[in-house]
Parts: sequence; C-alpha cells; structure tokens
Amino acid sequence: MWSHGATRFTFAPGYSPFEHQDRSLNTQSKMSARIAAASYTPIEGSRGYERFDDVMRTAMHADPSQRYSSMREFGEALRQLQRSYGYDPTPLDVVEASAIPAAPEGDAPRGPVITSVRTTSRAQQRVELRARQTPTDRDGVLIDRPKSPLRAALIGAGAAVAGVAALLGLAFALGWVGWGG
Repeated sequence: MWSHGATRFTFAPGYSPFEHQDRSLNTQSKMSARIAAASYTPIEGSRGYERFDDVMRTAMHADPSQRYSSMREFGEALRQLQRSYGYDPTPLDVVEASAIPAAPEGDAPRGPVITSVRTTSRAQQRVELRARQTPTDRDGVLIDRPKSPLRAALIGAGAAVAGVAALLGLAFALGWVGWGG
C-alpha cells in the first residue's frame, strides 16, 4: 500500500515524496532518515491539492493499520478524488490473484497472466550504467562520502597552532614574555 501511494504521489509533482528539491540533500542517509520518519509532506507551493494530500497521507501513513485496508479501498479513494476534481472516475477492476494462472513456459499464445521481467532488461542496463558513472546507490540516491580522518586531524592541528599563537601574542602584549635583553 505504502509503495503504491508513494508511486502515485510521484505522478503529481514529478518527484518522490521524500526527495528534496536540492539534489545535494538527497544523500543515502538523509533520504533513509526522511523515509524512516515517514512524515508526509504536502506538495510544495500547490493550491487545490488538499484532497489529494489527504488520500496520499492515508496511503503512506507510518502505521500500516492507519493505511487503506485494501487496494480496492485505495482505488475507491482515488476514484472519489477524480470525481471531486470533476473528472470521470477510472473504472476499477480488481482481479483476485487466484483467478490468474501462472505464465506458461514456451511461446504458446496466452491470455491474461502474471508475467516476470527479464533480469537483463534495457531499463536495468541503463540503471547499471548510471550507477557506474555517478556515486549513487541502486535507488539513484547520492551516497554520503565519509569524512576523511586526515582532514579532521589537520583541522585539529591547525586549531591547536592558532591557539598557541594567540596565547603567545597575548603574553607578548601583556609583557609577560620579552625578546630578551
């Protein structure tokens, strides 16, 4: 239910529900934190989407018991949403999984079946190529770069040198230390 709601949300604004408009904020850890918090954020800067936001907020609620109880219930909420915006509702035709036979082996003609996607689809090849070219995870989220321990050591050493220099400058200014003679 949650993933279907997230996918439906994406169609309206053109970005995922937990994606930030600033791509630099879409690191793996930040996206994971926003998803784990599961707090629904309405579509930014839009008016008239309140009913849509209500439907999506229910579908993507953090507590599964607060979500729609079935795809039929979610579909009816979407149909009601279409009606409220003045559109003819899309027909809702829910088929039980037990009514659909498994895909037969071979090239024989067939009717409606549950199919599987080849593991080497063109879409997957594009995703793999993109992953090799950019520092992202398998979901396309930017991977956080770990902070360099050398960088932290150099910053600490620089701060220590600056502190010692400031203390020496103060000692000279107050006459505690002289140049000898």
